[in-house]
Amino acid sequence: MFSNRVFLNNNLKRLIAKTLVASSLVGSAYGVSIMVSENDAKVGWNKWKQEWCPHDSVEGGTKTIAYGHKLLPTDDPNKCISDEEALRLFEQDLLKAEEKARSEFNHFRPQNLEWDDLTLGEQQILSALVFNIGTLKNKRGTFGWPKLVKAMFDKEYDTVREEMLTYTNGKPLTRKRDLIWEAVRNNI
Repeated sequence: MFSNRVFLNNNLKRLIAKTLVASSLVGSAYGVSIMVSENDAKVGWNKWKQEWCPHDSVEGGTKTIAYGHKLLPTDDPNKCISDEEALRLFEQDLLKAEEKARSEFNHFRPQNLEWDDLTLGEQQILSALVFNIGTLKNKRGTFGWPKLVKAMFDKEYDTVREEMLTYTNGKPLTRKRDLIWEAVRNNI
């Protein structure tokens, strides 16, 4: 059984304290769960210089910095950033993910629902999926999460939790799913 307790190192506790001031979204249990699931090992963190440096992404593709921020082709792949900049990028990425999840959900209208028909927790689950995989669409360009939304609609939350599971390089990301689930399940 997944424990509700997440043990955080001192640097992450400091970062969370800054986050709570910076943004209610980032500082929420939902935001912190994504932050922890993205980089609790602090890959790319230079503790002597107190800065984040780009690193190879676990799933491949473009380099990543701090908490899952994918570098753009116009970004310098060797430029390091401060904690404050990392938090700013994280907050922007969370907001972009929520906007994209809302837009795609309202476009496809699965189960004849609109975004505003969903609970906060359901919205957060879909936003976390977009944050992690970039879209709610499948490879064919259609809505890729019909079983998840049907389970939300039917209030079958054990199925919702199972359907949240994503994969990287064929490996299930159960810890990431469990961290996000623990943060949002009380908002469903």
